[in-house]
Amino acid sequence: MKKLFLTSVFAKTAKEFKKFYGETNGKSAVLIPTAAKAEGGSSIYIRKQRRVLEKLGLNICLLDISVAESNEITAKLFNSDIIYIGGGNTFYLLQELKRSGADKLIKEQVLLGKAYIGESAGAVIVAPSITYIEDMDDRAAAPDLSDCSALGLVDFYPLPHMNSFPFKKASRKIAGKYSNSLPIKAMTNNQAICVCNNEIKIIGK
Repeated sequence: MKKLFLTSVFAKTAKEFKKFYGETNGKSAVLIPTAAKAEGGSSIYIRKQRRVLEKLGLNICLLDISVAESNEITAKLFNSDIIYIGGGNTFYLLQELKRSGADKLIKEQVLLGKAYIGESAGAVIVAPSITYIEDMDDRAAAPDLSDCSALGLVDFYPLPHMNSFPFKKASRKIAGKYSNSLPIKAMTNNQAICVCNNEIKIIGK
């Protein structure tokens, strides 16, 4: 069963994730904060992500795919109950996913039924391609990325931060640009897209 929880700001939707996933106490989650590195992501940001997850009773292990060895990546992805990819620059995230081979491992695990949480860039990365997000994220952050095809875990294009700070203008531009060519599914900072196999539901306001 494919289970994805895609959100703009996980801290604002964490309670809904628990309803979506079920009992989280004692479960394990691998936290991938790599996307934030391209935008000056600090240890403070990571600590905030950890706190939100730990409040759900989850046991957390960190995995920065930009520096981790392949055996560490494999072990942490395989041994966790939940895969969580945080926000930041989507192009840099995809570059590092492809470089490390983690993209294939994550897709494989999710298709086998492992739960996935994607926050902001982590939500965008499950689309068929991430080219559409370039008005929100700086493509120059990933100079080695030549192929923008992404995980393809859904057949739509998540658009986080719709009409929301700090991407109000950018989100409107993307929505307008692709309204007639791509199946965009937008969400505000207070919303999440829940995917359970072929069932898709947007929660929040």
